[in-house]
Amino acid sequence: MMCDMRRMNRQRRQGSPGWRVSAAICLLASLLAAPLDAAPVITSQPAATAVVAGNNAALKVSASGGTLTYQWFQGNSGDTSAPVPGATGPLLVSVPLRSATNFWVRVADGTGATNSQSVMVSMTPPRLSRVMTVGYNYFGQLGDGTTTNRTTSAQVAADAIAIAGGRTYNMFIKADGTLWGMGDNFRGELGDGTLNNRTLPTQLAAGVVQVSINAVNGEHSHFIKSDGSLWAMGQNDSGQLGDGSNTDRLSPVQVMTGVAQVIAGTDFTFILKPDGTLLATGANDYGKLGDGTITSRNSPITVATGVATVAAGASHSLILKTDGRLLAVGAGSLGRLGDGTALDRPSPVQIATNVIAVAAGYSHSLFLKSDATLWAMGYNGYGQLGSTSTSIPYSSEMVASQVKWVRTGSYHTFFGRDDDTLWASGNNFYGQLAD
Repeated sequence: MMCDMRRMNRQRRQGSPGWRVSAAICLLASLLAAPLDAAPVITSQPAATAVVAGNNAALKVSASGGTLTYQWFQGNSGDTSAPVPGATGPLLVSVPLRSATNFWVRVADGTGATNSQSVMVSMTPPRLSRVMTVGYNYFGQLGDGTTTNRTTSAQVAADAIAIAGGRTYNMFIKADGTLWGMGDNFRGELGDGTLNNRTLPTQLAAGVVQVSINAVNGEHSHFIKSDGSLWAMGQNDSGQLGDGSNTDRLSPVQVMTGVAQVIAGTDFTFILKPDGTLLATGANDYGKLGDGTITSRNSPITVATGVATVAAGASHSLILKTDGRLLAVGAGSLGRLGDGTALDRPSPVQIATNVIAVAAGYSHSLFLKSDATLWAMGYNGYGQLGSTSTSIPYSSEMVASQVKWVRTGSYHTFFGRDDDTLWASGNNFYGQLAD
């Protein structure tokens, strides 16, 4: 029976009880005619990928629907027993992975939920490396049992899968996930519960997948465990540990969970969550945290989204977005931001596209593009940019090609080429270039 509004109104005016039946029929007809709410539709599934063991994996999903929410899980699609902490967006940046892992995502709105396919992140075995040290050794940071400077490299450990180099101390992760350190411990940066310097590698923690200390300067350290928890130790007078205090820590203190990457600056720190959200804590002179202010923080605050990684110098930072755009923030003197000026930038400014890796020294910056070209900007007084000129480029200049990776110290630079050769430039006062 069709809904007849005229008949219903006539019955109602006449006082006929039949109008109630007609009203019920009209209500039922409207409900039947209304479209059924549908669960979100996944328009682009996450894709399987491969990474070198010890690196982060990035996965992405696209969906349509109402107000969408996301939750990523490890395991097979539909298995909700292993949610990834903090992975609540369309992008997943995993913790550094050591073995092949499946991931999937549940997309929901007010009408229902849809599960994506499960995809595997497969592993390329890491190259187990010998730890070779060279250069300044006043604090025993070379780990050779002495405090004698070296101009030729010496092996101090084997079976390492990751190394973090600082100015006065160094750390590395072994294949079994143990974290080791040597050198300066004046502010507890080694995290061994003492203030004693170590001239030989000392085990500091277990179950570690990433460690970060600042190569320019700084006396604080962060590491991530396999469960995604973030730990910190050392100097904290600027809030760089992110534990809500300004108290130095001689032993590791847990800062948070659900962390994919950590990047230590001199007296500040960046924390990358699995959904690509970037947090920052610590000193904020020149606006180097990128939150639009110069206010220091002792607890992490959100400063950007859609981030792949960050490079942190002494007073500036480079933020690499997942779409390959490179943003710069902080002190602009000496051209280190590469935006063509010497202006400080408390809010990020875009300086390049198609970027895949970044590195920051004390006052110089480098980035690697997808075509394997290496670009540099900033102070070049020691030749750390790798160019023949010692003038300051305020905009980025290409300095090498066929490059696979790049790293920086305070005033020197290393990069590796496609043929596995190692190249170095910059300050060599203590023989740190190992030439």
